Formats: sequence, structure tokens, C-alpha cells
Amino acid sequence: DQNGQRFTLSKIQGHPIALFFGFTHCPDECPTTLAHLAHAVHAPGVPHDTRVAFITVDPDRDSPATLKRYVRLFDPQFIGLTGGLSQLNPVYDAYHTARRAVPVNQKHSDDSFEHGTTVFYVGRDGMIRGLGQWDDAPDQIARDFKSFQ
Repeated sequence: DQNGQRFTLSKIQGHPIALFFGFTHCPDECPTTLAHLAHAVHAPGVPHDTRVAFITVDPDRDSPATLKRYVRLFDPQFIGLTGGLSQLNPVYDAYHTARRAVPVNQKHSDDSFEHGTTVFYVGRDGMIRGLGQWDDAPDQIARDFKSFQ
């Protein structure tokens, strides 16, 4: 996680959680999604213990420190997750989340990524209870949080 600690969903089982895959250099979907999730978690009627986890598709650039700074821009309670590809590939596979580097120029540090834009809603029991999209409005996400806990 963003604090360099090993993370598993079982660590926060009992909390409703939204999972979203992206990267900190994303110009579009990721900041929009995280901003909407941040607004939605504070909406009336959304359980106060709702969590959001942002899982990187760009582990080469998204170190724990980078993720910590990034997720805190949206909400200090958000969790940023990274690791080596050997750790992350099974997670991408489990959530059927594609990721593909898109070279911007000759430097790898400027790469972009195509990635899935699904928001996964996980209930208190640890099971996926619903799906959303990156461009869902905050009021829709709040309704999802309320119904998928």
C-alpha cells in the first residue's frame, strides 16, 4: 500500500470498498473517477466506513510514496496500492482488468496506459456486489455505495 505495507482485501473486510485501477500520470479517467469517488463517500447516507482503493497499472512509476501523495489529493482515507508485476498481474487477471503501455515518445517515463475503467464495489462480506464506470456521477456512485454495502 501507500505506506509500504503488504495489503490484502481481508485487511479491510467488513468495510464496503470501491476498487479502481489506474495510474497517477493519467490525464483523464483516473482523476475524474477519484474526484467523483471522493465526493460520493461523503454523501449523506453513505456508510462512514466506506473505503476506496486505487490500484496502479503503472507500478514502475507509481511507488508507494507517489501513490500516497496522489490519493491524498482526493481523500486522505483513500488507499493507494502498488507492487511488482508478479504481485499485480494476478490481481489484474482476477478483476479482468487490461493494462497496456502506450509509448508517448522514446522515454519510458512518458508512457501512458490503456486500462480498464470499471469501478468494482465490494461488499462488507468481501464479495463483488456491483460495477460502476469511471464517468458515473457522484450521486450515482453514492447510490451504489448505499446499495452495494
